[in-house]
Amino acid sequence: MAVRRAYLLHRNSIIVLLKNCPRSDLGLVLGARYFLELASAAYFFVGGHPDRAAAVLRALVWNLWRSPATLRRYRSSGEQHIVHDLSPFVYPKSIAMARFLGKVTRFSDLKW
Repeated sequence: MAVRRAYLLHRNSIIVLLKNCPRSDLGLVLGARYFLELASAAYFFVGGHPDRAAAVLRALVWNLWRSPATLRRYRSSGEQHIVHDLSPFVYPKSIAMARFLGKVTRFSDLKW
């Protein structure tokens, strides 16, 4: 069950990113996200969880294959997206890097 959950978590988080990221930032954000997905798969593999690493890679491949259709689906629906300034609430650095390189284990430990 944990493997299926990992697959869905990684797959759906990229779908949400495709759906909500401004088009002007999409290339840079997706490139960074795919790199972090590969790093996550490597982390699971080295940590002795090759099944979870495979789930992350399957989610990544699914999104690479389906991202054009996902973009068409959400971008052509005619919905007007309301853009809010969320910058005061968004951590300005990479939480993944803080977790894996900085050994931060709690949100409250992040240095803003």
